[in-house]
Amino acid sequence: MTAPYKALQQATKWLDQQEACQLLNISKRTLQTYRAKGILGATQVNRKTYFRLSEVELLMQGERPLKKQKK
Repeated sequence: MTAPYKALQQATKWLDQQEACQLLNISKRTLQTYRAKGILGATQVNRKTYFRLSEVELLMQGERPLKKQKK
């Protein structure tokens, strides 16, 4: 079922929630807050959430700007 996404996953390194939490040293709830506030983008495939390694690394370095909230 995820066969069409294999090429995308191989082109870009993706992290699941647990891996992202471990790298950022935060809880799953904090990670969810980051997603809700637009601090960290995410992609869902078959009800599972993935984060780009490059975006997580930018956030770790403090180079990730906050996205503006829609009103």
